[in-house]
Amino acid sequence: MRGRPSRRSSYKDKILKKIRENREKIRSFGVKKLGYVALLQFPFTQKGALSVIVKKRGKYMVKIGVFLFLFLCFLALLLINWDKMIQLIPVLIPLGIIFIYCVYLYYTSRNKKRKEEKYLRSLNNLQALSELDPIEFEKIVGKLYQANGYKVYMTKKSKDEGIDLYLEKSNKRIVIQCKHHPERNIGVRIVRELHGAMMDKGASKAILVTSGYFSQPAKNYAKGKPIQLIDGQELVEMLMNTFGDNYEVFPPPEKSEKSTFDKEDLIEVDLKDFVPKGRP
Repeated sequence: MRGRPSRRSSYKDKILKKIRENREKIRSFGVKKLGYVALLQFPFTQKGALSVIVKKRGKYMVKIGVFLFLFLCFLALLLINWDKMIQLIPVLIPLGIIFIYCVYLYYTSRNKKRKEEKYLRSLNNLQALSELDPIEFEKIVGKLYQANGYKVYMTKKSKDEGIDLYLEKSNKRIVIQCKHHPERNIGVRIVRELHGAMMDKGASKAILVTSGYFSQPAKNYAKGKPIQLIDGQELVEMLMNTFGDNYEVFPPPEKSEKSTFDKEDLIEVDLKDFVPKGRP
């Protein structure tokens, strides 16, 4: 079964689509809230052509522009007398508005480009994850936690007992199971089995990682338990947050002659080597 896109991304797309549809319809000054975005339209022309989309970052750029404009006005007061300053007000106000708007456009366009590049790269990484074989998928998960300070062990495939990776950090033991099914939802049965394996091995936490999605019953079962569920999209976000926005699951040949997985191979062990504390 093909997984559905997250509610967060679909809601964001719906908001941005709504903004584009309403941009030419608003004629008077006001604020129209669309989720986390506010669309401000100023009637400086007959059609109200000047509009500013204020976002979390964009509004700070507008404040900077206002500060710079006021600073320039202060300098003008020092250089010319008050009578001439009053005569220049009708000219300075439009110039100040245009200046602030240009500053805003510069920063928002730059931020928009960065976000688009990051989004496209995340899509490419998600597609690349789906093309990995199961062993490569396990290794890339291991590399992620290795980069975050964990000591990572891979279990032997013949005796993994439902556990693919074993983590150690600050005297804490964590078990990880990887399910490489890009187009399938992971059901509650697998989560329940991992929970049992976690308790059997005396681990403090269990992590289930998939390249696909989790069913709602699986999510409900994990609530209130030391079980973390990581789907494909969340895994890509974790990889890019750890290794940087420019991280690529498969680096192009011109950037790297070796595969990502050739470096610092993870230690392969038999899970029976890890006897829970307090057990013989």
